[in-house]
Amino acid sequence: MSSDLSIRPCADGDQRAISGLFSLVYPGRTLPLEYLRWRFQDCPSGKGIVFLAWDGDTLASHYALTPVDLVVRGEQRLAALSGTTMTHPAYRGRGLFTALAEEAFACLERQGGALVFGFPNIQSHRVFVRDLGWRDIHEIPMLRKQWEPESPPKAEPIPEIRAAQGFDFRFDALFAEAAQRSTVLCRKDAAYLTWRFGGNPGYRTAVYGDEREISAWCVYIPYGAGLQIVDMLYGGRPACAAALVRHVVWRAVQSGLQWVSLWLNVADPLHLELEKEGFMNGAPVTYFSGRTLGKGLEEDVMCRYGNWHISMACSDNF
Repeated sequence: MSSDLSIRPCADGDQRAISGLFSLVYPGRTLPLEYLRWRFQDCPSGKGIVFLAWDGDTLASHYALTPVDLVVRGEQRLAALSGTTMTHPAYRGRGLFTALAEEAFACLERQGGALVFGFPNIQSHRVFVRDLGWRDIHEIPMLRKQWEPESPPKAEPIPEIRAAQGFDFRFDALFAEAAQRSTVLCRKDAAYLTWRFGGNPGYRTAVYGDEREISAWCVYIPYGAGLQIVDMLYGGRPACAAALVRHVVWRAVQSGLQWVSLWLNVADPLHLELEKEGFMNGAPVTYFSGRTLGKGLEEDVMCRYGNWHISMACSDNF
């Protein structure tokens, strides 16, 4: 890295420069200040870890981590999601990405973080693995059911399924149950779900159950010509989750859409249920990688994909 550049944590007042750098690096796109506040200030797992490289008053590069609470074999562990990586075109090739990332990883480790993970794109994947010591965990395919407009699948409403307008004690109870059954599970209690989905009216939540108890829930959103199930959780009954997916298919058919998709670990019993429903793995395929920190998450736990409960919402792209 060039010695004339300085690296420091993000401070109040830097957000406008971050937003401006985003628009420069990704022409035609914006990064609202409200989004930065939501992701890096309001996250229920803690404040974001954001490091910046400056050349005087010019923001040259940016790297950020969002804290994530994991439940690993019944024990809560602090981790972080890697995201929002960008470097000014005039400062590329100077090692800023790796320098900022190492600063962020060290900060997370000092806070007791066990793991940093993410979903690198084709441009950043080789840098994470080659230069930052990340390990590839899996390449996640898109599990999709698709149909022609003139021949949609037969689908009917399911009485046990109803819409949810918010996240309450029932979601906390189901998360506690699922955490006992899972090896590695990202936090999915009511507080997290309210933060993650509550401020966006595009997300829709469906539950299998009643006013006292739910056996499964899913969050889905329209995308192009289909519906994406961006998050889902169930207890000990995969059939309830399969019913929720059929409900989303019914919603898609009623709306004249042509597919439903989700991420689902092939080791999850629900995967077999959905294969019977005509879901198939395919493109796009997403890298899933990570790096343990200090005496954090064991490598064999992190790198065995079958341990993970992963959904699209574990990423910051959906």
